[in-house]
Amino acid sequence: MRTNLAWGAALCILAAAAVAASSESDAYKDYTVMEPSCEWRDIGPTEMVPGGLELSMNLETGVRRARLRGCAGESEAGGVGAVGVREAMEARATTGAVVVSENSGEPRNGDAPDVPSPEFHDRVAAMEALLDQMVKMEVEVGAKSLIARHTEQLAAYCARGEGDHDQTVALLSELEDLLHEREYAAELQSSAGGADGYAALAACIGGERVPQAVRAHAAWALGTAMQNNAQAQERFLARDVATLLESALGAEPAVQRKALYAIGAFARGNPDVQRSLLASGHLARWLASARAAPDDSALKKLETVLADIVDEGTDDVAHAVALLLSNGVSVGPRTE
Repeated sequence: MRTNLAWGAALCILAAAAVAASSESDAYKDYTVMEPSCEWRDIGPTEMVPGGLELSMNLETGVRRARLRGCAGESEAGGVGAVGVREAMEARATTGAVVVSENSGEPRNGDAPDVPSPEFHDRVAAMEALLDQMVKMEVEVGAKSLIARHTEQLAAYCARGEGDHDQTVALLSELEDLLHEREYAAELQSSAGGADGYAALAACIGGERVPQAVRAHAAWALGTAMQNNAQAQERFLARDVATLLESALGAEPAVQRKALYAIGAFARGNPDVQRSLLASGHLARWLASARAAPDDSALKKLETVLADIVDEGTDDVAHAVALLLSNGVSVGPRTE
């Protein structure tokens, strides 16, 4: 899903670049290219001069003339190498230098914008920024709409435990990918205007008739929604996600592994959540459940999570968790 969104964004950006380029070309849409001959011809105000011509200018009237090189007669004015519009723009952008207009050897007097003004570049930059913002908004709206649809499908599937299991696993994988973004994870926290995302995932994780692959992927998505997201951690704490994850620790190994991932995402980096888990006894019960498991892989993973809390936590939390790790007894946060 993320790849598809990235491709969509890239295509939109390419379209924006094309629009910017077309804006430049629009500045010349009323101009025509002069058709030179061996005879001197006045250069009209909307004529662009091709390269390689001899040029002259009447200093009294300011009228410029052009003709082909190599024709009979002495040249009244030497030409300079042709400087195209793109070259002029690039030179202006990179050096800030004033670039002479095509062939004339002098700055264009305003009748044909060989060198787009700084205001032109500012307008193009502003338009590109606006288009970039529009692309981001379109991607965000699409992602939020997709999360809402996935949530509704999950709620219906996990309530029955029946349906296309493989499709549901794929849907959960796509949802997990989206939930890496904090603003998208916030969509899972609200039931306004649609299915309750947290309730849908909780039903999948705790559903007795739900296949373990679906339960495991639901725990994975829930963990990703809470990872480094204090707002999600605190909201899900209020909805008793700790008890939900505790029940998953006694499930099949595949579900247990993803539940441990969700526990780590939930408990790390948030001292308020850690204090609550200590006070409620959830950390102690998680540890007891892991120690009762048939193998020690769950215990090792949970001990790693608790060790991280000791390293990152405040003094009161670190002290309590260290004691819990050493003797399995929850004493709650230490108070001075």
